[in-house]
Amino acid sequence: MDTNTKKEVDIMNCTSETLTWENIDWETVGNEVKNLQTRIFVAKQKNDRRQLRRLQKLLFKSHSNRLIALRRVLIYNDGKKTLGIDKTTISKKQRIKLYYEISKMDMHKYKPLPVKRIKNKLCPLGIPTIKDHCIQAMVRNCLEPEWEAVFESTSYGFRPGRSHHDALARIYTTLSVKKIGNNRKNWVLDANIESFFDNVDHNYIFEQLDNFPMKHLIYKWLKSGHIELSKFNPTDSGISQGGIISPLLANIVLTDLAKVLKTEPDSTGRVRGSRVYVRYADNFVVLCSSLKEARKTHLEISTWLKSKGLKTTIHKTRIVNISDGFDFLGINIRQYETKAKSKVKGKILLMRPSKIEILNIKQKLKSEWSFLRGKSITTVLNRLNPKILGWRNYFRKYVSVNTFRELDNWTYLKAWNYASRMHPNKGKRWIYEKYFGNFVSTRNDKWIFGDKRTGNHLQKFAWGNIQRHILVKGHNSIYDPKLEQYWEKRQIHLFKKTKTLSEIKMAHRQKFLCPVCKTSLYGEENLDKHHLIPQSVEKIDKYWNLLLIHKSCHQILHSNKDLNKAILNEFLPDPKRIIKSNTKLQLR
Repeated sequence: MDTNTKKEVDIMNCTSETLTWENIDWETVGNEVKNLQTRIFVAKQKNDRRQLRRLQKLLFKSHSNRLIALRRVLIYNDGKKTLGIDKTTISKKQRIKLYYEISKMDMHKYKPLPVKRIKNKLCPLGIPTIKDHCIQAMVRNCLEPEWEAVFESTSYGFRPGRSHHDALARIYTTLSVKKIGNNRKNWVLDANIESFFDNVDHNYIFEQLDNFPMKHLIYKWLKSGHIELSKFNPTDSGISQGGIISPLLANIVLTDLAKVLKTEPDSTGRVRGSRVYVRYADNFVVLCSSLKEARKTHLEISTWLKSKGLKTTIHKTRIVNISDGFDFLGINIRQYETKAKSKVKGKILLMRPSKIEILNIKQKLKSEWSFLRGKSITTVLNRLNPKILGWRNYFRKYVSVNTFRELDNWTYLKAWNYASRMHPNKGKRWIYEKYFGNFVSTRNDKWIFGDKRTGNHLQKFAWGNIQRHILVKGHNSIYDPKLEQYWEKRQIHLFKKTKTLSEIKMAHRQKFLCPVCKTSLYGEENLDKHHLIPQSVEKIDKYWNLLLIHKSCHQILHSNKDLNKAILNEFLPDPKRIIKSNTKLQLR
C-alpha cells in the first residue's frame, strides 16, 4: 500500500480490508472537501492562477472528493434510477467497489461512454452511465468554486444556495419600487433561448475554461455522442442535458451576457447601465425603463447569441409592459390598478401562480384520481400528498390564498367521487362518517378526507401559510469563508419556513445539523426520524427520543454500532427525565 492510499485509509478510521460505506467518517470527508473548495474560491478572487490550479488538482485527486461525488450521485440524485447505456446498477455493497475502481483509473486514458438519449416533454435528456456521472461530480466539485467567484449576482439557476424564489424576489424588489421617475422599470423583455443545450458552441466553452486541469475530461464528455433508438449520433455542438456538470457549463456559457448588457458593477462598484438582468439557467428577463430601451436590448442580445451559434425563441420571447403582466418560472407577475375603496392607493404589483401551472396541477391530480379508482385509501394518500405538498410549498411564497382555496374545493369533489365509487350502495352520511372528519385537532375543519383507522389524511393547499422569500444578498456564495455565519443563519431560516413545527422542534436540539455528517438539515436529501431508544425496545414518540437525520445517514447509523452508541450518549437526556415520562423502560 503506497503512502497516499495509507493516508486516505487512516482518515477514514479503517483499513482497506475493513472499509465499508457505513464506517466512513463523513464529517471529516465533508470538511476536507469544503476546506479545499473555499481555498479555490479565495484563490480565484485574488486571481492567483498558480494556486488556483494547484488546489483544483489536489481536490480532484482527493479520496474525499471521490466519496462525496459517489454520495451525491448514488444517494442525493438517486443514480440507481437513471441508468445509462450500460444498464449498470450499483447496490449498497458495490459502492466501495466503485470507489476503488474510480481511484485506480488513469484519467488520461479514460473514455466515457455515449449518453442514452431520452425524449422528454420539455427537452431531450442525455443520461450518462453511473461511473461517468460520478467522475462528472468530481470535476464539478473542482470547477464550481472557481466560477462562483465570477458569476453575476443576478444569476440564480442551478447554483448552490440559490433558487427560483431568489430570481423571482429580485424581479419583485425591482418592479415594486413606488417612486415614479426615469429609472422606473415598466418594460420587460421576457426571453428564452431556442434549443440552448443542443446548440452551444463547444469551442466557446473551451475558451471559457481556459487552462482548467480537467478540461480534457469535459472535452471527452461533450464529444462522446449519444445513443437514440439503438443508433449512435456524434455531438459536434451542444451540452448533454442530464449530466451532473451540464447546468454548470450552461451558466459558464451565459456569464458574459451580463457584461454585454452592462448590468454588473464595474471596478468602482457602480452599475453604469439602467437595466436589470435576472437569469435562471437559459431563461431570463431584462427590466427596462422604456419600450425603446427594451427593443435595443433585444437587438444586443440577439447579436451576441448569434455569435455563439444561438438565438432566442420567437414564440417565447416578447416585450411587455408590467401592467399587462408576464409569466416567469411558473409565476404571473403583473401590476394592477387598485380599487377606489382599497387601502393601497394607486398601483400594486402582485405575483400569483400562473394559469398554466394551475391547469398542470389539476391535470396531474386528475390523472392520479383516475389511476386510483378502486385502490385502497392508503395508496391514495401516499400518492397524492407528495404532489400537493410540493406544489403548495413552491407557491406559498406568493399571492396564492384564493388559488389554494379553489384547488381545495376541486380536490374535495374528486375525493367525494372516489368515496362514492368505492361504496355505490351507501348513503351520503355513511360516506361522510367513513372518510371525512376533523383529523387535525388544531384546525376547525370537519371535511378533511382521510383514513380513520390510521389517522392519515389528505393535505390541503390552504394549510400552507403565505410566507415571503428573503432574497439572497448580492454576490454571496456558500464557498466564501467570510460568510459562514450568514449561510448558517439563512439555512436555519429556510428550514423553519419549509418544515412542520414538530420537525423544527426536533432540529433545534441538534442545532439544525445532521448528527452523523454534521451538515445542514436543509438541502437536497430527504430526512428520517431516528428513535434513540429503538422501537423494538419500546415505542416512545416523544421529542427527547427523536432526532432528524438524513435518510442515507440513518442507514449508516443503524449499521454502525459505535456511531450509534456515540450519538445515544450525546443526545439521550438524563435518566431521571426519562423516568418522569412514565415509560416502562428501565435504564441501567
